[in-house]
Amino acid sequence: DEDKPRKHIHVIAGAGAGSELLTALYQLPVHVTVGPLEEHDPDAVLAKQLGMHVLTYSSFEALSEHAAAAAKPFIDQADLIIAAPVPIGSANERLAELVQSATIMAAGSIETSQRTLADYVQRPAASLDQLKQMIEEEKTPELSLR
Repeated sequence: DEDKPRKHIHVIAGAGAGSELLTALYQLPVHVTVGPLEEHDPDAVLAKQLGMHVLTYSSFEALSEHAAAAAKPFIDQADLIIAAPVPIGSANERLAELVQSATIMAAGSIETSQRTLADYVQRPAASLDQLKQMIEEEKTPELSLR
């Protein structure tokens, strides 16, 4: 259906943790927004190359309250919000606040002793393949992938 509006998916990623997810979403008939990300972050660079709308802030600075607030309208309007397993530290701890304030799905998994966004998402797990299938079938579940 070409007249049917595309689903809007907002991705919270960073440090390359969202690359596989962004590439998978690019292949689906969905509108993807991404951020907030440092302007030179590998996920920001990839998302821009894929033609996605990316919210960025200055590299080597902590994620400001203003930059985090800029993502809220995209999160609020999205049909589905997906968080990549981004390591959380003092520079980006506001990402955890964004995740906790939304119905969100976390995607992917990395082995780390550091807390990631997935630690802030309290939903059942699924794989990237399951995520793609749910999007294609127009289901917007409340899941977490670890």
